[in-house]
Parts: sequence; structure tokens; C-alpha cells
Amino acid sequence: MSQYQTQWGEPILGLYISVMSDLTHPDFDGYKTEDHWQVIELREHDFDRRHYGREFELKKTNASRTQGWVAGRFSREELTGLRDMLTRVLEEQR
Repeated sequence: MSQYQTQWGEPILGLYISVMSDLTHPDFDGYKTEDHWQVIELREHDFDRRHYGREFELKKTNASRTQGWVAGRFSREELTGLRDMLTRVLEEQR
């Protein structure tokens, strides 16, 4: 069981928190802002899981979890492919 959960009690399998507090950033309004990137396992009864084999959701929300968006729903193979692609891109940009 994950120590992190969504507001609906779903376990968050992975969590990355990016913090923006740079005073030179044009959108900085005097407060520290956080974006939470989450990987959530879809429930067994979820439509995308049952019909398309997508097991995971990649989601981004703000610190209060009141605003956010779903980046996508992926099968295990697709998520692994995305990981490999991102790793390659980052290694090539060094």
C-alpha cells in the first residue's frame, strides 16, 4: 500500500513534486507553487482498464489537488516505453 493516496483513496504508485519559487519566473505571484505528478493504478472496474488494457493514469495536479489534468492512461508496456523514451532524450541532451 502506498503512503500517498488520491482524494478518493486510490493509492498513488509514484509521486514527483516540482516546486516553483523562483522570483524571476514571470508567473511568480509571491507564493511557492507546487505541481504534483502522480502515477495511479486504475481500478479493476475502470472502463479504460477493462476495454483497452490501460492500467495506469499519469496525472498532474497542484498542491491542493483542486486543479489538474490527466496526461494519459497507459498500459504497462506503454508506460515502460515512455520511460525509455524520456531516458533516451535526457541522456542525449547532456
